[in-house]
Amino acid sequence: EGVLTKRPSLFAMQFGGGGGSTYTGLASQLAQAANDPAIDGVLMHVDSPGGHVDGMFDALAAIDAFKATGKSITVRASNAQSAAYALASRAGPIEATNPAATFGSIGAAASFVLSDDVVTLTNTDSPEKRPDVKTDEGRASVVKYLDGVTRLFAQAVGEGRSNETQTITADDVLQKYGRGATLLAGEAQSLGMIDSIAGAPPKRSKAP
Repeated sequence: EGVLTKRPSLFAMQFGGGGGSTYTGLASQLAQAANDPAIDGVLMHVDSPGGHVDGMFDALAAIDAFKATGKSITVRASNAQSAAYALASRAGPIEATNPAATFGSIGAAASFVLSDDVVTLTNTDSPEKRPDVKTDEGRASVVKYLDGVTRLFAQAVGEGRSNETQTITADDVLQKYGRGATLLAGEAQSLGMIDSIAGAPPKRSKAP
């Protein structure tokens, strides 16, 4: 739950937020469950708007490692967006807790606070190290990086949502899973992003 980070956020804890769940914490809990003979499976509860790129792919690998043990893993989600949706999609069948549950927000974003009092210089051969986002060239450099991260993100989601009867590609995810929008459970289910909604009759999801 909360904003996902690689490790606990000391800044959030100082201001009473306590931070959210961490990728390292998730990996540790899955490893413990995998090694405990008394545990047959895991139910992952997801309530998160997403989080940082750093650590997300390690958490995805931890989910894959747990699934490789043959133990089951399923997901119940009230809010699974961005990085949280990536984890949910990789973990297993996804059930929305209610029709107002939210999914999607697939993509990567970066924000910059600019000040004319700060001047950053780089060495001659590394102009892309600190792109000037006030210029077209600088913004293009940042967007190129975000495009690369999002492609990896979409590949991970596609692999998680693929099954024996259909293969979901990164292009399917990018073009047909909301294009960055946040979706309610019903629409997410109709697009094949989730599998069921608690209390609702089963509904066949359409192929992308």
